[in-house]
Amino acid sequence: MVNSADGRLVGFLGVYPTRDKRGFIGGLLVTDNMGKPEEFRVSLPIKPNMVQRTLYGESLIRHIGVNLCGQPLYNSLKTKNELILLLVENPEWLILAESITCLVAHVVKPGEKKGYVYLNDELTVNKLESPNTKEKSLYIQYPSSYFDDKQLVCHDIIGSFTEYMDLGEPFSRIEKALDVLSTENEQFT
Repeated sequence: MVNSADGRLVGFLGVYPTRDKRGFIGGLLVTDNMGKPEEFRVSLPIKPNMVQRTLYGESLIRHIGVNLCGQPLYNSLKTKNELILLLVENPEWLILAESITCLVAHVVKPGEKKGYVYLNDELTVNKLESPNTKEKSLYIQYPSSYFDDKQLVCHDIIGSFTEYMDLGEPFSRIEKALDVLSTENEQFT
């Protein structure tokens, strides 16, 4: 189990529609084990045109979340060496594990389909009891490349962070911060 005094950090990656609903904006929030923000990175709005939306089809959100937001935001982090886990809001972004150095996982939201299938590989889903979430049980998804050893490490890290915080709550903070940013700065609308 991760010691709360070890100074390691967890990141949260979310991508949300822009205020005008014509594009997307990504945010990556890094917190300590108590949920205190340590770093926040945000993308500029990504506004795919109709041709791009048509050509990318169902892969558009995966492309935006991984290639245009996830990797660039992660690479821009000053705290990336202390980051031990990146939680992604969308299970399609678990493929970030192939291109970044920290562990990646997805916390399944209540009502979200468990056992999401990506590239014909069943992703592993593990249950975790959590005292500080609205739901007392969390379901964690891992990239298909993670075998038992990596899954266990992720499970222990996530378990230690849930002792002090609700792991869904930082995603709400990201979405609200991006909304505030878009009202205060036209560059982010």
